[in-house]
Amino acid sequence: MSSKKNVCKKGRQNWATPGWFSRCIENELGPFDVDVCAEEWSAKCAEFHTIKTDGLAQSWAGKRFFCNPPFSGIIAWLRKGYEVVRDEGAFGVYVLPSTTDTEWFHEWATRG
Repeated sequence: MSSKKNVCKKGRQNWATPGWFSRCIENELGPFDVDVCAEEWSAKCAEFHTIKTDGLAQSWAGKRFFCNPPFSGIIAWLRKGYEVVRDEGAFGVYVLPSTTDTEWFHEWATRG
């Protein structure tokens, strides 16, 4: 595995998903119930969680979720999503950096 950290080379930990991009995803897959990892100004759904409401601590069971996690915390968000999809009937879409040389990518991106 690579020794690279889960951090963007530019040092920034989060990037807002452009509205046009999230609308394209919704046009293809249908609407989302909750944006589980948002800023108040960048939320893609009426229901959303910020760092204050801690999306990782909330239930996503049975929900259609959208997630653009902070780069340094990707694994925790992927683990939660994997578990709620597998065990609790959720459906989710992640927007992630294309860092295919990172450990998290090899551990989580290939899971079915």
